[in-house]
This record gives sequence, C-alpha cells and structure tokens, in this order.
Amino acid sequence: MKPYTVLITGARGLCGTALVTHFTSNPQKWTVFTADRKPMNSATHVRHDLRRPLPIGPDAFPEVMDFVIHAAADVDEWTDSFKVIESNVRSTFNVARYAKATGALGLVNFSSVTVYGKLGRDRVNRESNTPRPATNYGLSKLLGEQVASAVADELPVASLRPAYVLGRPLNSKTLIARLARMIARGEPVTLENGSESFLQFIDSRDIAIICERLLEARISGTFNARENSQKLVSGRPADGGDRAGRLSRVPRFHQLRG
Repeated sequence: MKPYTVLITGARGLCGTALVTHFTSNPQKWTVFTADRKPMNSATHVRHDLRRPLPIGPDAFPEVMDFVIHAAADVDEWTDSFKVIESNVRSTFNVARYAKATGALGLVNFSSVTVYGKLGRDRVNRESNTPRPATNYGLSKLLGEQVASAVADELPVASLRPAYVLGRPLNSKTLIARLARMIARGEPVTLENGSESFLQFIDSRDIAIICERLLEARISGTFNARENSQKLVSGRPADGGDRAGRLSRVPRFHQLRG
C-alpha cells in the first residue's frame, strides 16, 4: 500500500518537531512534507511564509496532499497588537485553502486552550465552555478554528486546543521555561490560589499521536488536548457525543493540579 502524504507546518517549532519525529518514524505509512519559515535539511521541506498563499508546483508544495497538520503559529500571548490576529488567521486561511485545493482527506488545525479566556474557581477548561478569549492571541486561534472549517468546506477539520505543552525545543518565554529558570536559581515559586488553580500539561509526543488518530478517524470538531486526551486513552466517548470513541489509545497523559 502506498504511504499517505502529510504536510506538517511549523515543523521547526515545539509541536512541529514532535510531529515530524513521530510521522517520519513510520515511512511505510507516511510520506512527510514540511513547511516552515526556517530552512530544514530535508528534500521534502518547503521554506515558506504561510501568510502568503502556498504555491503549488515542482519546486513548491505538492499538487496532491492526503492530510495536512497546521501547527505553525505566531505565538505571542501578551501582545495587544492586531498583527498576531492578522498573522495567524491569514496563515490558517492559506493552509486550509491549500488542503482543499489538493483534495486532502483531513486537516488538523492547532488552536489553543487560550480560546477559553481567563479561568476562575468555577471555570475549568471543558469543551462545553463558551470560548471567551481574553487576549489577541486567544482570539486569533478562535477565529482560526472558524476560518479553517469555513475554507475547508466539507473537508474534515479537527481543531486541537492544547494546554501547556512539554517537550523540546521549549520556547524561553513559556511558563515552564520561566519556572525552570527560577528553580535553577533557587528562587521561590509561588502559585496563587493553588488549591483552586489547574496547571494542565501535555507531552508534545502525545500531541503527535493524537494528531495521527484524528487523521485516521477523519472527524471534525474541537478537542481539548488536556481533557479529551484522557478520554482518547480509554476510547470513551467525549462530552456530548462519541467523537473519541473511534480513536485508539493515547499514552502519557499529564495533568498537574496546583
């Protein structure tokens, strides 16, 4: 059987690195193409700014692509600039349009847990929650979910909403990197309202496995990569439906309650 082709955007990032490692480990099943603004030592890599339409041709992106995983993003959770919204929405639009044009069988779009906005004592991340993004970054990811589904039309689109992702390379600005530096310096780490707070983590390798399961199932919807990961492990139905019931076991689910 001929391997499926899969395009992974943001291949040099935290999640993208784990995705490339996972999918290239099974060449009998997957032929991996990658895209990133930075170069990679790979014959199937396309160096491209996804804010521009994806060119199709011999020296650009393939004319036919079975699956697309859109993990690229402008990650700036604190900016008040419109640029992060424009960047993420435009790149998602272009990737979804490419997936549709090439006859893809499924698209996994990386969103974020930040679409839910600020959490409090009575507001824990659940897929049933109404998204209320409190930052421009969170808004960009929520808009990206809608753009991906609209542009892809009848193509199955699964939007993944990961919480804190653990793995390498870890961006120096992330919460985990900051905590690690504080601990290494022997500084005290204070967690406000620890008994009421949730710090939810997921391993980047688990995200790669979840993406593969989502592509295999060819289903649409939004998935919390924290809450539903546990349901994907057991294969039990997701909240309000049976979306997770057709997905295989996913190992190494991590959650830390403060």
